[in-house]
Amino acid sequence: MSEWPSSERVLEAVGAMAPAEALRHDLGALWAFIHHQRDGLEALPVALRSAAYDGAVNSVDRDMLICRVAPLLGNNDLVIKGAGVARHYPARWLRTSSDLDILTPYPARLHAVLQEQLGARPLLSEAAYAGQAHHHLPPLGLSGFALHIEVHGRLGLEPWMRHPPLSYLVERSRELDADLGTRTLDDADHAVYLAAHHWHSTRLTRRRDLVDIALLASAGGAAECAAAAEAFGVSRLWRLGLDVISHVILGKRTTRRIVASRYSDPTGHELLPVSQRYLTTVSVAGPFAAGQLAMRDMARMFSASDDREALMRSARRRKVGALRGRSKLSRRVPHRRSVESRLSPERRSPMSAPQSRGLDEQ
Repeated sequence: MSEWPSSERVLEAVGAMAPAEALRHDLGALWAFIHHQRDGLEALPVALRSAAYDGAVNSVDRDMLICRVAPLLGNNDLVIKGAGVARHYPARWLRTSSDLDILTPYPARLHAVLQEQLGARPLLSEAAYAGQAHHHLPPLGLSGFALHIEVHGRLGLEPWMRHPPLSYLVERSRELDADLGTRTLDDADHAVYLAAHHWHSTRLTRRRDLVDIALLASAGGAAECAAAAEAFGVSRLWRLGLDVISHVILGKRTTRRIVASRYSDPTGHELLPVSQRYLTTVSVAGPFAAGQLAMRDMARMFSASDDREALMRSARRRKVGALRGRSKLSRRVPHRRSVESRLSPERRSPMSAPQSRGLDEQ
């Protein structure tokens, strides 16, 4: 079983990260806070001091924006993601945000109200936004604020995941700020939703996302999170998320192999073909390589689901080229010139013909 993430253990693991790694994964302010308490301000690298300062400024900006928006929110509107997770950090300013996310059953109406009452303006034109697959309306910018507002009418999940009714999520929601009357998702629902959402967007490869999920799971409890995962239809994905947190954040070695059969649903609705190498790639090669690997596995699984056993065997034998500095696919495609050099003159492409004629004439 994966280690259940306690908040103390998660913060200890963040403090053990290298400074450059913490900065790369948007955990610089939290890292600086932990080491400031241990070693004092003078021991902090300049870049980490700057990250802590930026986090404080970002938090003030976010709180002021919430104060402007809160009077316009109804009883069924929920503040989600960064602003909702920040209360689980040792201090709210340690969780930075780039936007304010609001989940509402009436997205078009709230989007219009924010423009009329606050003077917010879309950051993208309707023409630029139309035709794209988004789970929120065009972001709104408000003069004087660095953060923008995203109004969500639905959760950003994979098509095969369940979308619990908003009434169900609102009924289970909890208070975020008593003075402002804002509410957010229940901790267990929030943890499972972020695991599903970040699998959809980044394949669980960013450390800050994993820290968010771990802190929410610690507050929500194991049984409640398991029930929420069942409601979202992502029970196997939730187990994968716990494995990734245990391996990447908490540094626990996974002794058993994580193979496709553990996370694949025979019905084909929840296919998560990952291996031990996926976890290694997340922690060693970085987010891009791990994300590419996971997305390639997903595509292969869906295209060859009828021969699943053969796919599982090949997944176990697969070499992760990213760990050796270049992808396996790049070695399969020879360079154009090397191909043409092995062809006879009559079979070469027309682009190379003028050059060869010129050489012959000389």
